[in-house]
Amino acid sequence: MGNWNHTEARGSSHGTMRCTACGKQVESGRYRYRQKSKRGDWVYQVQHEACCLEDSAWAAMDAQQVAHEKRMAELSAACAAFKKTWGVSELDDYIFDEAGA
Repeated sequence: MGNWNHTEARGSSHGTMRCTACGKQVESGRYRYRQKSKRGDWVYQVQHEACCLEDSAWAAMDAQQVAHEKRMAELSAACAAFKKTWGVSELDDYIFDEAGA
């Protein structure tokens, strides 16, 4: 069988969106899915995150989110410091100059 893909229910849909582990609809939160051939047709297997907690991809996704939030906080602090010292127009000029270089 194919590898699992991981995503959020908000804005995503794969097949019937019925969890193959518990039988309930996947309506919110994170879930995983993969395609499987069944009698010559392709169907999606879908599982709630809570029904497959042993999947290490969830921890990897959590770590990526933490790293992203940390980077964004650092970027925000750096931008605020730059703005306080130089102003917004100086940053615009710098970006414009760098793009032309």
